[in-house]
Amino acid sequence: MNKSELIAAIADRTSQSKNKVEEMLTACTDIIQEVVAAGDKAAIMGFGVFERMEVKPRVGRNPQTGALLKLDGGYRPKFSAGATFKQRVTEAAK
Repeated sequence: MNKSELIAAIADRTSQSKNKVEEMLTACTDIIQEVVAAGDKAAIMGFGVFERMEVKPRVGRNPQTGALLKLDGGYRPKFSAGATFKQRVTEAAK
């Protein structure tokens, strides 16, 4: 499912216009990105937690040449699925 399909599905379930749903979805994702970029967690009960994690510098290897590479550290976004989300995925796979 891509963004436009998600917008259409939400519009169908909520009887809202696609434009209004797109505006709200964009606002939601923007807010989550801002919160996580600032170092805070964005938790949605039953769905999951978005957070920023630190990646330490490390040594990697070029798979083509085998040469060692120094990989910079930094921050990456992380998502941890909530219990309800995990349960729903597990049940759907049965």
